Amino acid sequence: MSNLNSILFLLLFTLCFCFFSCKEAKKNPISCNTIKDLGENFQGFENLELARECAEKTKKPLLVVFTCWACVGDIDAIWRILRQKKVKKIINEAFILVALFTDDDACFLRTPTTIHMYSKKCIQTIGQKHTAFLHQHFGKKNHPPVYALFDHQLRPLNDAIGYTPKDQQEKFVRFLKSVL
Repeated sequence: MSNLNSILFLLLFTLCFCFFSCKEAKKNPISCNTIKDLGENFQGFENLELARECAEKTKKPLLVVFTCWACVGDIDAIWRILRQKKVKKIINEAFILVALFTDDDACFLRTPTTIHMYSKKCIQTIGQKHTAFLHQHFGKKNHPPVYALFDHQLRPLNDAIGYTPKDQQEKFVRFLKSVL
């Protein structure tokens, strides 16, 4: 039953995303060239679908970082571990990096018609969409910062992990290497 729910959620997610982005897709075709500077000398995406397409083309897994704009501490904590030399090398060579902001208040659709199948709440913003995606795969107990690894079909490759202090660099390296 949970596999059916996952498939339905992904189908709903894909259909809604396609509806929202069809005009943009004509202007900006999906390519790995749409990568942007995420700071700290990292290149990546803030759009899950663009990242997924790039991961499919490059045959690399996605490192999805769930964060929020309002939590400066989250952003600082994320960069403290990601900019560690060993971690950064692995990410730059083997992953497609994606930053998803759970408090992004940009409108998801012109009219709030998407209903999250688990919470039964209407998804109105991109941040709510990112939060629903996080909760659907890893439960409601996870709050940013959360690091998750996905394949190009957006299937989780292992359990997500949360805040990791920079002195636990080896733990994070093992997390990344566990899917390579």
